Amino acid sequence: ELCAHAWNNLGVTCSLFGRFDEALECARRSLEIQRALGGDLANGTLQARIQLNTTLSRAGQWREAEAGFRSILDDAPDDALGIRIAALESLCWALVQQSRFDEALDASQRAVDLAREKFGPEATSLRVVLSARAVVLTRVGRTEEAVELMREIYRQVARHSEPGSAKIGQAAADLAFVVHDLPAPACEEALGLYVEAQEI
Repeated sequence: ELCAHAWNNLGVTCSLFGRFDEALECARRSLEIQRALGGDLANGTLQARIQLNTTLSRAGQWREAEAGFRSILDDAPDDALGIRIAALESLCWALVQQSRFDEALDASQRAVDLAREKFGPEATSLRVVLSARAVVLTRVGRTEEAVELMREIYRQVARHSEPGSAKIGQAAADLAFVVHDLPAPACEEALGLYVEAQEI
């Protein structure tokens, strides 16, 4: 298993440097080891499959990655919510890159629904998934919906953080970044949020 992790980490590093052929080879070797250790449906194998298809995405092989993520969703047990959430989020981006925005938004919403089920309505992990959906909404021009999601995240962070904490500052900055794309009346809100983030 350590060998599988080593191949995975090497593949991630190669991918960061744009060496995608090597990254894919590393990801495939990691997957082979995980499959030999636990079979096709083991958690380690499913995670290795996600990494392989994520590498395909980074290499611009969007259709191959899409097929891989859909295969993972077909194979993953219903209770493997973490795997399913990761596969749906990654599938979403593969679809965005192909300009298939309705399908991408559907995958993103399914990821949010599963995250609410797995983590609960106030969890940090859910906020990460909501932030990813907000980015997708902004990408497809649905900025007002993205802002509402970021406002929800901001309110949650404020409820669960100490006043003046760095987490609140980051949430304010993230929200301001989305709000400033709205028409002029929202500019004052964005400015206030940027000031708040800077003060923190």
